[in-house]
Amino acid sequence: MKATPSLQFMMVPMLIGSPMSGTSKHLKKLKRSSRNPYMKVWELAPLKSTVRTTEFTSFRSGWEVIRKLPSLPPVGLSAAISEARDWMLNQPHSSSPPPKPLIRIEPIPRRSGSLSGFTDAAWNNTTGAAGLSWIADDLVSHSQHSATAYHVSSPLMAEALAVRSAINFALARGVEAISIFSDSQTLIKIINRQEMKTEIFGILHDIYHSALSFKSVKFSFIPRLANNNADSVANQALWAFKTPLV
Repeated sequence: MKATPSLQFMMVPMLIGSPMSGTSKHLKKLKRSSRNPYMKVWELAPLKSTVRTTEFTSFRSGWEVIRKLPSLPPVGLSAAISEARDWMLNQPHSSSPPPKPLIRIEPIPRRSGSLSGFTDAAWNNTTGAAGLSWIADDLVSHSQHSATAYHVSSPLMAEALAVRSAINFALARGVEAISIFSDSQTLIKIINRQEMKTEIFGILHDIYHSALSFKSVKFSFIPRLANNNADSVANQALWAFKTPLV
């Protein structure tokens, strides 16, 4: 490998592994040296063992020997770069795929064809009128409904009429499974035990008979505080009620 002295002079920093500014004093010595520049290069190389440059006959022969010799640990900027490279190589490589964007997971909806009905009633013992309400909550919608009834003899009858109204509403819409919630604990106990109470005999008969049309039916008690919506609708229905002219 032939090169001009100027070119060989410029190659010194690359072989030493440090910036030009860090080897200025070596370069000055090299320019003043009467020996072949490549021999001075080998003497300046950071090697663990001493190199006998007098045995090198050419740059190529020197390179073949030098590249097989172990070098000293790097210092300064070279050491920092080497340590950073080693740190990166030693980091664990995760084989897991990159995280996917967060997706909001909604609660599992009720099966198609099912409905929850929240019922309540408001009764006026003076007029015998009652406001009935049922809140229908199905797979895709939430709706509230109301009706009024005459000649209602007790709060229990009013509550039973509200339950029957909710069941008839579900049947008219082809619902297959229904869950009825009422804040009348007495009525829920009577229905679940399939009792027949004289005061509401006819209404109970309708409820039991209609319940056979569903694949699944359930009657549950719900505290009044958890049934506020149905209670509000029932009171509004009673307030809007007007006694019919005789």
